Amino acid sequence: VIAIDGPSCSGKSILAAAIVLRSGGSILEADDFHRDTLPKLTVAQREAMSDATVVNAVIDWARLRDQALLPLRAGEPAAFQPYDWDADDGRLAPPKTIPAADVIIVDGVYAARPELADLLDLAVYLGVDPQTRANRYAARNEDPDWQHLWERGEIHYFSAVRPPASFDIQLDDQDLGDESRA
Repeated sequence: VIAIDGPSCSGKSILAAAIVLRSGGSILEADDFHRDTLPKLTVAQREAMSDATVVNAVIDWARLRDQALLPLRAGEPAAFQPYDWDADDGRLAPPKTIPAADVIIVDGVYAARPELADLLDLAVYLGVDPQTRANRYAARNEDPDWQHLWERGEIHYFSAVRPPASFDIQLDDQDLGDESRA
């Protein structure tokens, strides 16, 4: 089980897909375990949250652990209801199954949380230079209030909870080739 973690727009999903294409593995997307907390809050309520609270309000790591990682580590498929990003109001979507495989990639910011460490064989940090990240964010047309909140959480996570030096492997998008492909 390999966690590919790093800031938004660093190319984690592309790296995960490349590994799975070569290994025949399965991808488990951390975003499927988005908590229902944040969509129910106003911008002012979100802004009032501490950065540590933002980190804990984003991904339901206990559900990710119990419903997905534990079964996959046991060689069983993982069946769970992912977050419904189309509704984006806290609801869960219809059930999804991730097949068991020899290689499981956990893809996403917060994928290498310390609470998951005992289930991970390798934690990879994928960084990105600020300008490339800004360009990729601009292409996504993210809500600026959401982007600001998300970045606050990431800054706290990668400085206080899971600093890049704590990962088994550190890469940046330049290690993977031309950023225009990412």
